Amino acid sequence: MQINAIGSSLSLITQSKLQNNLRIDDGSSQIDLNTASTTESGVESSSDSVLEDPEVLSEVMTLQNNEDKVIAHERAHKSVGGEFAGAASYGYTTGPDGKRYISSGEVSISIPGSGEPQDLINALERVKQAAMAPADPSAQDQRVAASASSKILSLRADLAKQRAQEAYSEQSRLSETGDQSQTGSNSDKVSVFDMLI
Repeated sequence: MQINAIGSSLSLITQSKLQNNLRIDDGSSQIDLNTASTTESGVESSSDSVLEDPEVLSEVMTLQNNEDKVIAHERAHKSVGGEFAGAASYGYTTGPDGKRYISSGEVSISIPGSGEPQDLINALERVKQAAMAPADPSAQDQRVAASASSKILSLRADLAKQRAQEAYSEQSRLSETGDQSQTGSNSDKVSVFDMLI
């Protein structure tokens, strides 16, 4: 999985490691995987005959299994990403049977670029959950989750600092007004530090 970040848009990308051989020539017949036709002395035959070869059948089964995994992987990102997730898009590989198989996928995640810190924290929590949603999160998925966690920690620190400043301002305002309703010893007064705990 790979992340592309442009502004506040992230893309989660899964890519298979399968190689696509473009041509097989065994001397008597030739298979062109780009056109998905088998020719023998210029006569086309059905792709079903291609599947009679155990190696080709194995490759087709591998492509189909990989496609199923990529679809499930992207579906997990999409379902957990919710309103922040865009539509899944897929890359394809043509198999020796002439069919196209999904070999990679991407789900874009867009979060607000600005807003209240708590709203951004909630959005980043969703990004983190979406990145780790598949049963087999990739290294890139884990990097996305770590990046979201780092941003969440930074926003929480900023939010705590903002709240401390607000509490200090309120404490200062009360001290300056000389509020007569607060009588008693210094032990009755609450410090800014105590308010944060």
